[in-house]
Amino acid sequence: MEFWRFDYSMVDVNQLLSSQHDVFMVVMSVVVVFVASLTMLHVTERINSAVYTLRRRLWITSGAFVMGIGIWAMHFIGMLAFKLQIPVHFDIEMTLISILPAILGCSVFLTQLTKETFSKLELLNSGCCLAVGIGLMHFLGMEAIEANALMRYQLSHFIFTLVLAVVLSYLSLYVYFCIGKKITDYRFRLGAALLFAVSTSTVHYVAMHGTFFYATGVEDTLLIEGFFTQVQLSFLIAGGCTTLILLLLIATLVDKRFEGVKHLADGYVRAIIDNSAEGIITINAQGLVMSFNPTAERTFGYSASEIIGKNINLLMAENMRSAHDEYLKKSDIHEPRIFNQSRDLKALKKDGSLFPIELNVSPMNMAGEKIFIGILHDISERKKQEQLLKENRERFQRLTELSSDWIWETDSEQKISYLSDSFHRLTGRPVHEVLGSKRQQVIWYNLDDKDSDWDKYSETLNSHQPLRNFKLSLRDYDGKLKYTTISGKPVFNAEGEFQGYQGTGTDITELTKARKDAEKANNSKSEFLSSMSHELRTPLNAILGFAQLLEDDSLEPLSKDQSESVQYILKSGNHLLTLINDILDLSKIESGNIALLLENLVVNDLLDECLLLIQPFAGSHAISVMQANRLDDTAIITADITRIKQVILNLLSNAIKYNSKKGKVTLSCEFMENHKLRIAIKDTGEGIPADKQSKLFLPFERLGAENSEIEGTGIGLVVCKDLMEKMHGTIGFESKVGEGSSFWVEVPLGVDDKQETQPIEEQITKQHEHVAKLKSTILFIEDNPANIRLIEKVVSRYQGLSLISAHTAELGISLAGSEKPSIILMDINLPGMNPKEALAALKNNPETSSIPVMAIGESVSENEIKRGISAGFEQYLSKPIHLSEVDEVIKKLIKLDSDRR
Repeated sequence: MEFWRFDYSMVDVNQLLSSQHDVFMVVMSVVVVFVASLTMLHVTERINSAVYTLRRRLWITSGAFVMGIGIWAMHFIGMLAFKLQIPVHFDIEMTLISILPAILGCSVFLTQLTKETFSKLELLNSGCCLAVGIGLMHFLGMEAIEANALMRYQLSHFIFTLVLAVVLSYLSLYVYFCIGKKITDYRFRLGAALLFAVSTSTVHYVAMHGTFFYATGVEDTLLIEGFFTQVQLSFLIAGGCTTLILLLLIATLVDKRFEGVKHLADGYVRAIIDNSAEGIITINAQGLVMSFNPTAERTFGYSASEIIGKNINLLMAENMRSAHDEYLKKSDIHEPRIFNQSRDLKALKKDGSLFPIELNVSPMNMAGEKIFIGILHDISERKKQEQLLKENRERFQRLTELSSDWIWETDSEQKISYLSDSFHRLTGRPVHEVLGSKRQQVIWYNLDDKDSDWDKYSETLNSHQPLRNFKLSLRDYDGKLKYTTISGKPVFNAEGEFQGYQGTGTDITELTKARKDAEKANNSKSEFLSSMSHELRTPLNAILGFAQLLEDDSLEPLSKDQSESVQYILKSGNHLLTLINDILDLSKIESGNIALLLENLVVNDLLDECLLLIQPFAGSHAISVMQANRLDDTAIITADITRIKQVILNLLSNAIKYNSKKGKVTLSCEFMENHKLRIAIKDTGEGIPADKQSKLFLPFERLGAENSEIEGTGIGLVVCKDLMEKMHGTIGFESKVGEGSSFWVEVPLGVDDKQETQPIEEQITKQHEHVAKLKSTILFIEDNPANIRLIEKVVSRYQGLSLISAHTAELGISLAGSEKPSIILMDINLPGMNPKEALAALKNNPETSSIPVMAIGESVSENEIKRGISAGFEQYLSKPIHLSEVDEVIKKLIKLDSDRR
């Protein structure tokens, strides 16, 4: 600035140029500096919140630059608002130089604003620096004016402007420091920014008021090149400065938002650290503790104030302290030996006790400083559980070694994942060779092996169902077969996904061998009984057969004494036959070889037949038998007709035999809630003592009656009980001494199949009506003359029937071809040709292939009967032959004769 600007001696006062200001431009200048002031306040807030020095300096520099630009922009927009009577131009170099004082003054101003404390002298010095900066900026900017006029300042006005600048700068600083730091209301900030804007604008326009321009009378020859026009300069200043100010304002707002997020994140992190179940400790590169969260306080017994600033080795065991500091000095931030992996260590509490911890250390750089964050937790309880688990595992291992059972486990793919040592003792195969194998590679199976449940086992495993005592076979190391039972349960995870099986296996090789030996012995017993049956039934067949003929001979009736003798023969023979049948029935039931045909039976017909059959026996004992109630004819049960009659007749027989003299037996029926029918037989006998009732269903137990005249074997009720269970029924009794006993059976109810049954009486009547019209021949192939004589006697009683006999199978085949009999009866124990071979010969001959062949034998084995029926026999008759069985043969003849007709 030239000092002659104050000298008026060289100017013509009459050449004073008039001037004026554009109001709109003046307001614009104030707005620009107001925005700059508001931005400066935000920058000040960012400076105060900055933690790091570099960050603070960056904000001070950017804030001073933008604030200086804002003040400078206010000045030149104001200059553009100043209108003279002559053209005015601005020198660009001087214009740019004028920016520097404003920026320097604002930097001092911002630096002062960021101080926590200050003195009044410091505040005054800062105000003076800002005022000087603004003043220099103003007057240097005035020197940039290029016009054909002389510019002069009024000295008194110039001094007043500088003093005003100092006062207003001081006032602005005071408002910021003394009031602004206590009041955070945003409206106050707007007021403070407006105060600073008005202050700087006032200094400018007061200074302009003391500036005068005088015309020189020289024609304007200034070139436009190298200078800005007023329009260009206004756009440049307004656009550029506003952009810079707004960018900085946006930067401060974004930074504030980020800082808010950071504070929130820090709060979250602090809350997480403070409430974490893990102990969290932060140390610096020198090993000094920087933070110590509450869990760490509880874990070690130290408070945070006691440990922060101390060396971390205070919490370490003695043997680790010396090496720890070296680790920190030499450590690389990515060294895997120590960092970023969990380690189990011993730590030291405040009371001096050592305890186990799990520690994970993570290094990180924070503002150029290396720090280490340690996360730890007390694993004392875990160590106890691990020790307990180890002891339990060892105990389990010892138990499995002592157990004869072996323990197994499979994965989700049915591969074996665990086997106990007992498996090795059973098979001799090393366990490690079997692990990972499929179950099919370990278990030997044979589809024809009755002792193996392989199909059901595979089905159960594939459907993830529990295994219960499945019988399977294994091959030991020497190839020998071992039998075992498998039990186990499927394992599922928390999401319900199948993980595999866990279970046990039991060696039942010896048990299986013993069972097979027992079955073999039982089969031998059955064969023996069957053979004995043949030997006993052969003479019984003749004895009972001829006794029946003598008793029923109407042409030569017996005398009274003879009749009594025959009755005694029949009675003894039947008793012997009952004994044989009971023993054979019990043997078949025990061996599981008895076969039942369950069918729908009409209850009334069944009971009528049983009462009809038992009446003669009851009459001989002077016992009355009566039926208490009769069901509807639609009542049906499901049972084997032969076996249910056997059970009912046995109970009726016992009720008669063990009754009192001239007593009575009552038969009654009752529907039960379990969809069964109860058939009860009550007697008026002496009853069964309570101490003997538990022995009633034991084999050969007669409860003391063996010393009485009552006949019996002691196995009838045993057979009845087993038969009822096989027919899905039950048997039971109630008895009181002196009141009698009531035995009952419960039989499943059947479903009415709507098939009408023909009364027995009508069948018998129709049979006898048709017999007279028959012209049929029966061929009987038998080597025992007594049996041939018996059948001859039976057949001779029916008109129209004739009998031819053959004592060998070969002769019988020849007679069958020549005589064409209606039915062939063949003994299956003939000498010479095997009965199956004889049957095959008859079936292969077209002339005899259609003739029904019925087998007769002493054996009543169900397997024997099945084999005979499957071979082609029409029916199986057992010796001794009863007249009722002959009636069945006659029914066959009736049906054949009806078909032919």
